[in-house]
Amino acid sequence: MSAGSSTPVRRSSRLQTKPAVTYLDDDHEPTSEGIPPGAASSASRRERKPPAKRPRKSVDANQPGESSKQLAPRGRRRDLSRLVDMPLDILFEIFGHLHPHDLLQLSRTTKALRSVLMRPSAVTIWRNARQNVDDLPDCPDDLTEPAYANLLFDQHCHFCVKARVMNVLWTLRCRACRACLKEHFTTLFDVLVAVRQRIPIAAQNPMISTSTMVPMEYVNNKLLIPKAVAEELFACIEACKGDPNALKKLEQERSLAVTVLKASADIMVDWQARQAQQRTMDLIDLRCRRRKQIIDRLCDLGYGDDLKFMTFERVEQFLEHPLVKQPKELTDRIWNNIKDAMIAFAQESRVERLMRERCAHYVNRLSLLSDLAVRWLVRRPLWELLPSIADLSHYTSAFLHLMNFPREMFFEAIDTTPARVDKAMNDAVSEWRALMMEKLYAIIIAATTPAPSSSDAPTGSNSQGSSSSGTAAQLSNVAGPSTVSATPQPEPTADEITTLTFSACTWFRCTNARCNALLDAVRTLSHGCAHAAPPLRMHPESDADDLHNAYVLVCDEHPWNLSGDKVTFDIDARDAAAKVVRACGGDPARTSTDDRALNKARFVCSLCSSDGQVCVMAWKHAVAHLTAHAKEGRDAKVTCLSKRDRRIVRSLEPSRLLRHETCVYKMYGCLRCRVGPPMTLVQVLNHCKDEHYVEWPDEEVDYALHPDAEAEPGEPAHDMYYDASLFLTPIRR
Repeated sequence: MSAGSSTPVRRSSRLQTKPAVTYLDDDHEPTSEGIPPGAASSASRRERKPPAKRPRKSVDANQPGESSKQLAPRGRRRDLSRLVDMPLDILFEIFGHLHPHDLLQLSRTTKALRSVLMRPSAVTIWRNARQNVDDLPDCPDDLTEPAYANLLFDQHCHFCVKARVMNVLWTLRCRACRACLKEHFTTLFDVLVAVRQRIPIAAQNPMISTSTMVPMEYVNNKLLIPKAVAEELFACIEACKGDPNALKKLEQERSLAVTVLKASADIMVDWQARQAQQRTMDLIDLRCRRRKQIIDRLCDLGYGDDLKFMTFERVEQFLEHPLVKQPKELTDRIWNNIKDAMIAFAQESRVERLMRERCAHYVNRLSLLSDLAVRWLVRRPLWELLPSIADLSHYTSAFLHLMNFPREMFFEAIDTTPARVDKAMNDAVSEWRALMMEKLYAIIIAATTPAPSSSDAPTGSNSQGSSSSGTAAQLSNVAGPSTVSATPQPEPTADEITTLTFSACTWFRCTNARCNALLDAVRTLSHGCAHAAPPLRMHPESDADDLHNAYVLVCDEHPWNLSGDKVTFDIDARDAAAKVVRACGGDPARTSTDDRALNKARFVCSLCSSDGQVCVMAWKHAVAHLTAHAKEGRDAKVTCLSKRDRRIVRSLEPSRLLRHETCVYKMYGCLRCRVGPPMTLVQVLNHCKDEHYVEWPDEEVDYALHPDAEAEPGEPAHDMYYDASLFLTPIRR
């Protein structure tokens, strides 16, 4: 080629076999062959230019009857129909940069692209595309490159083309939805039975290992085999015609093929697990970047301190916020969409921060008191009647003085000896118990007298006799309302208050509508509803609001009956308890809750005992049972069982109480936490395991009887029905 000659344009050799499309010039008239004169020699060497485009007509806006709207420009329609006309090496270079899934989708667009990508010479395209996926294993020998890409990335069922099928059967080289698993697969057991029927009895010894001759997958507790593979195996076995040597050879060949399938399947399973782990890490990284970008934008708006001093719960809410948790980059458009919601969250954090700063002095003192008292409380049994941290700070003079210091003062840890701590705590507990007895006594007097006053209190002295007479004066005429004495009575002594408070006829009712429990004095002072605190006051306006917030933040409870309306004295329960005590042969004015005869006795309700069945219960539940009848307006008689019948009942109770004391009665508390309501035995064991990592908790070491327990150990807190033929005691009707 001479130096002055130009290099010819490179063209695809495939285009030479295509017929050229020619167009006619407007300046020549066509001949009878459709070729203009003089153009026959050049028509095969060049293409004629296409016909001129139709000129666009402009519309005169002033012309009447014509629309003034201008015509939109009409662009040329473009597509990829001539993409396949490019040289193959250029196409291969372009397609080699695609993801295998994109290449698979491209091959399904047109027949021309499919013919290019599915030909054997295009294998280099798929191999280059496979290199774009990190750590992707090589294509197995039993699959083509397109089939391998289809198995890895196309989430459609290979039988019914259902979308989003994530279950890949790697050994079987397919994906199958739930319906197709039932239709196109069979179990290994069915295959073994069918193979045994197809092999003659003479050739069954030695028996071939059918399970190693077919690939299978473990799905839904079953080993599944494609029906087509099973039919192929049956045909091969029948072709052996019972020849043991042929069967053995068939077993070896197919077992080797299955081994190769399993080995490659294990490699693909490992790759899938790595990809899932990498995807998880990528999503976490996206969420972290989005979270940081949101925090930066909120800090630019002036909410930096509010986000910095968020509580652990508030941080959890921020991390789990649906607008923060999304694995997407934060763009300006997205930020404009979520800006108002994020500012509202930051504003709530600011309100909470200001609330905490306002009550910080009370939080400091309650935390100091908690650190001091917990060391002493952990050495005391859980069932003992002891004050809470909130009770100590509100009802004892020494710790109340600490709470009343000016709000500008903050305290550090108190450096003192254990002996001084023990003395201070013992004095505080004694003071608290005396004050609680007085409060319970005041509730009783307010409920049993029309005009509560100090002159209506029972008379008595420090002696046992005067104490009993004072108690009897308050609990006299238990079946009806009490009367007010015209003569002023002196102030009751501490012994009289204690006797009245712990009397068997003294019962309180929880005013919480969801609880409504009937409580004796011990349960009343430790009942959770009496310590329950309202929610935080996010906009405090007074010192009382600050104290309330400090109690909720540090103790998660209020001092006992702080509002004064948590418990009331139950008159109906008092009358019902008097019936029970009289049925046992006791004096309602002198019997206490720890009376041994009363706790051993078992009682029968006349209204609930019929049709050969006797309703038996312990005395505390009998009080609640009769009170329920009284509130319904029904007068129930109660009968105390004889010693002989009582022994029968108590011998049968342990087997019936096993389930209730384990899963029903809330009797136990955690010794490691020492806070919270009572739990069942199963709940407290799970609590110790989940919260404190104690696999085998021990009683009195990890858990113990709660002071607010619903029942005493070995004492039923529900009705128990027995056959009437077991008893000889006549039932009062």
